[in-house]
Amino acid sequence: MNNYENHSWYCVLQGNRLGPMPWETLRERARRGELRPDDLVWAAPFQNAWRPAGTVDGLFAAAEPESGAPPPEPPAAWRATDTRDEATCRMTDTAPSSRRALRQVWRRMVQALFLPFDLARWFSIGFCAWLAHVGSVPNLQAFVDADALRRQMEAGTLTVSTIANSMLDKLATMPLLSAAVLTGAAFSVMVSVLLCWVRARGSLMFLHRIHHPNAPIREAWQSAGAADAQELFWWRLALGALGWLALLALGGGATVSLGIGLLRSRDWAGIGAAITLPWAMLWGGGLAFLLLVWGTLKSLGFHFMEPCLYRDREGVWAAWRRVWELCRDHPLAVMRFYMLLTLLILAGFAVLAGFVFCSCCLGPMLLVLPVVGAVTMLPLFWLHRGFGAAFVGFGE
Repeated sequence: MNNYENHSWYCVLQGNRLGPMPWETLRERARRGELRPDDLVWAAPFQNAWRPAGTVDGLFAAAEPESGAPPPEPPAAWRATDTRDEATCRMTDTAPSSRRALRQVWRRMVQALFLPFDLARWFSIGFCAWLAHVGSVPNLQAFVDADALRRQMEAGTLTVSTIANSMLDKLATMPLLSAAVLTGAAFSVMVSVLLCWVRARGSLMFLHRIHHPNAPIREAWQSAGAADAQELFWWRLALGALGWLALLALGGGATVSLGIGLLRSRDWAGIGAAITLPWAMLWGGGLAFLLLVWGTLKSLGFHFMEPCLYRDREGVWAAWRRVWELCRDHPLAVMRFYMLLTLLILAGFAVLAGFVFCSCCLGPMLLVLPVVGAVTMLPLFWLHRGFGAAFVGFGE
């Protein structure tokens, strides 16, 4: 083992490289809490690799033979508020492995949340997870008669047609052209856009907290980067708007063609005569294709593009280029990732169902409360968010 006292040391604090400094000065920074375990340090024995301070014996890690070379520059993608280590700033040289990624994110989750258990840290990370998902679940209560549907469900007469009729009846009673409704609709759109922006920044904040569990919320907010969060926001907004427009166009086309079919068949008793096999294949296949493309882009963006965006800081399109290279060079690995992700989601649903069942009424109440639900399900959110990041080599 090398004598660390004989080397000059460098560290990166809040994105700024400091040094050279003697060993005792570095230890003093660690004692004062200025140097955290996830901050980077370098000395000549480390050669071309910056290392997290927490990976070291006593304070630092085992060393290689001294090279006498000057320290390498920190990763170019770093910014003044970025405290990521070099391993999180590049793709792995080896082929991605979903099993290795799952083991890594599981180990990180256990170490950060349970070893030791820190309630304040748990709530702090849970708040970032809540920001990443706030407002993402739509409220359908305004468009259905919930009491009537509940009575039909209890009576065993609830069908798809009754749900559709309930929504149509609800819409028919709404004064669509009234000023109050238009004002409410405009306000809802504004709130939805604002929440989309908050989720974009919260997603990057949550990524930062996964790899820096002890970082304060203010640092996570700064690390998200206004430019990166803004690009992610516009990407998500554009994808959502285009998806809904395509869905409305597809639904409008299906409705018009169905009306034409009714006119031709003159069977006013029902729509069965107008729904032919070619009609179902055309519009049903179009709907399936749209949902497949939309869901694929959202999934690839969430699991792969956003970690690359946060890691490289080169913009959304550069991140998508890396996703394309990943899918092109390792298609089987990506397929294995999604197979394992499906099993992980099913296991998460089973755990969640068990929690709701065992806690009776308390579980559902906790899950629907703002922030509290995200805090309660933080391990599941952590695994879901961190799995894709670990797969692309973020934080190894």
